[in-house]
Amino acid sequence: MQRTVTLFSQRALRWLFALAASLMLGCGGGGGEAPTQQTLQSVVVHNPGVQEVRFNLAINGARFFANDDDVVSEPAGVALPGEDGFAFALWQFMVRNRYHFEPYTAQRWGHSPTLFLNSLGYGLCDDTASVTRALAVRRGMESRVWFLNGHLVAEIRSAGRWQVYDADLEAYYLLRDGRVAGVAELSADPKLISQPVQSLTQVSSSLFDFLRDFQPDFVLNIAPAYSQPYIDIYATAHDNWVEPWYDDVPEVGTGEPPLLLPPGASLRLAQGLKRDVFSFNGFAVPRAATMALQLADGWSGKLALPLLVVDVLGAGRLRIDAEDFDAGSPALYQRLADRSRGVVDVSVLRAERGLTVVLTVNAQRFGLDQLRTVELLGEHAKALTIVRQYAPAGG
Repeated sequence: MQRTVTLFSQRALRWLFALAASLMLGCGGGGGEAPTQQTLQSVVVHNPGVQEVRFNLAINGARFFANDDDVVSEPAGVALPGEDGFAFALWQFMVRNRYHFEPYTAQRWGHSPTLFLNSLGYGLCDDTASVTRALAVRRGMESRVWFLNGHLVAEIRSAGRWQVYDADLEAYYLLRDGRVAGVAELSADPKLISQPVQSLTQVSSSLFDFLRDFQPDFVLNIAPAYSQPYIDIYATAHDNWVEPWYDDVPEVGTGEPPLLLPPGASLRLAQGLKRDVFSFNGFAVPRAATMALQLADGWSGKLALPLLVVDVLGAGRLRIDAEDFDAGSPALYQRLADRSRGVVDVSVLRAERGLTVVLTVNAQRFGLDQLRTVELLGEHAKALTIVRQYAPAGG
C-alpha cells in the first residue's frame, strides 16, 4: 500500500511538472481522418442465436486488438526489413493511435498496450513512452523509458544502438550521418535538436486543444520538439535517468477474437453515444467514446473483453475481482470509480431489465469523431446481424 501511495504521489507531481512543461514544450498527438459524404448515426450488432459468438469489428477501417502480440502485428506488418524498420513503424503507429491528455489512471494497468489502444488512446508523455517500450519488448527488442527532468521518452536498442522514438512529441532526431540519435548523443550534442538534420514534427490539433483548455493565451510559434526548453531537458544530463517503474506492464487479452456477444445480446455504437469520462485528476476527457453491450434478461456468464468497463446500466448482479455487486448500487459505482484497479473481466451472475455494460473506446484510433464504416470480422461473425442507420442527406 505504501508503494502505491508513493508512486501515485510521484505521478501526481510528474503530472504537475508535465503540465507546466507541456505549456512550454507543446507535447502533442496525431490528427484524425477526413470525413466522407455518408455518416452513420448508429450501428447495432445483435446475436439472434443460442450460442455465444466471438468476433471483431472494423470501425472506420481499424480493428480491435485481441492481445499484445496482435497489437505488435500491426506495425510489424508495414515495417521495412530490419530492427530499424520496426522501430520506425512502431513510432508511426503510436503517433497515429493516441493523443495528448491527462490519463485515465496514474497506475501501471493503464499501460497495457492492448487496453490502452483499444479503450483509451490518450495520456501524457510517460504513458505513451511506456506503451511504446512494452511493444518494442514484445517484439523482442531492448527498450527503456528515460526520465528527462519532466519529460519521458522511449529509447529502443536497434541495430546495436540506442535510439529515441518520442511519439508524444511526434519526433525522433537524426545524427549527422542520418542514423537515429539516442539520449546520450542528444545530451552530448544538443544542436542535433536546435539545428536538426531534418525537422520531422508538426503541431497537432490535440495539442492546440490541450493548450487552449489549460492556458488560453498561450501562443506556440515553434514545433515543440525543437523548442529551447525541450533542448535544455536533454542538455542537462545530470538529472536524466532510466526509470524502471515503467518496466512492469500488465497483459490484457487472449488469443481469441476480442469481442463477445452472448445469446440475445446486442452491441450498440452510435455517433451520439457519448458520456462523461474523466482523467485521474478529474479533468473531462475531450474525445471520450463508448459502446454499449446490452445483455438478454436471464443471461449469466463471463464477459472477458480487452476493453475498459466504465459504467453498468439496468438491473442485475455482477462479480468483479471476486466481489459481488448489484447494478446501480453505490458500491458498484465506487468500484468503477477506483482508478487503482481497472475493470476489464466481469462475470454476470444475473442479467435483468436490460443489463448494459458500457465500454470505453479509443476515439483516436477508430476515428470516432465521425462514424463512416463498421464491418463485422471473424469466421463466426456470419451468425450475427448488423443494422446501420445513416444520417439523413444534408443532416
